Amino acid sequence: MAHFTRFVSFDDKFNTNLFTFILPSTYLLGTEEKLITREFICRHIPFALTFVKNGDQLNAFLLHRSRDTERIEMTLDLSVTLLCREHFTRNETFIEKNCKFTNKITLHGRKSFTSVNRLCSVDYMDERGNIQCEVEIKNLSVSYITEVKLTPQLINPQYAHVIQPNNNRQPIDAKIETPSFFYSNYEWCVVIQPKLDSVGQLGHFRMFIQRLTSCDHSVKLTYRVKITAGTYTWDPYQERKMANPSDSNTYEVNYTDVHGLCRPYRIDRVRELLQAEGKFTITVELKDAV
Repeated sequence: MAHFTRFVSFDDKFNTNLFTFILPSTYLLGTEEKLITREFICRHIPFALTFVKNGDQLNAFLLHRSRDTERIEMTLDLSVTLLCREHFTRNETFIEKNCKFTNKITLHGRKSFTSVNRLCSVDYMDERGNIQCEVEIKNLSVSYITEVKLTPQLINPQYAHVIQPNNNRQPIDAKIETPSFFYSNYEWCVVIQPKLDSVGQLGHFRMFIQRLTSCDHSVKLTYRVKITAGTYTWDPYQERKMANPSDSNTYEVNYTDVHGLCRPYRIDRVRELLQAEGKFTITVELKDAV
């Protein structure tokens, strides 16, 4: 296993995170084909770095190791560098921009990154035969994406009073919970609460994020949410920006209460959200949860 030795977080516009590992000589000079680092955390997301030898060629890949790969998507800029002790201009490095991780794409990297024989020299190896490796992650964006389908009673008022079998009867304004997701050691979901007007028809929505994991303290959640239905997009950040052009806060900061609930949004643009037969996509961009 490659040994983790250092982590540095830079307070720059790219949110740069730098991780340093030591590649042991036993791997470079031995017959073992694959080497993997221990998991390391970047913005609450676990990753691992793996090296694979293919003859004289060395491949390097960053692996997404989150427990929730079905609904969490990420993009990031990646660079991997093997340091030359002689001079930094001879470092072996590669850069991958806008790497997207999904439930189907869980690794990014470079095949035939460099030559093993090239590394097995005093220019790269220290007195113990080890090589220093740096992994740099920039512009990491983490998003929870899920689809929501409203009931026919909400989409078309003429079905609102249709009598259903007792075992399937459900209030028109019953709340809708999305599939849960994991972020920063907590389990979360998004709740949509239809609210009826004075004549019993859909008047507006309340939407909030709920922490499902029990804990004895409030959690500070920093995020940005938007809903897309057909050609319409509801984005509270853009609405806030239009109302106050000087507002530079891209993300919402919210605190969970004793029940794990965040402060709700009120969504009045009901007709726009129903234009795609009651189907819409919720995207929650997650920045932090502490």
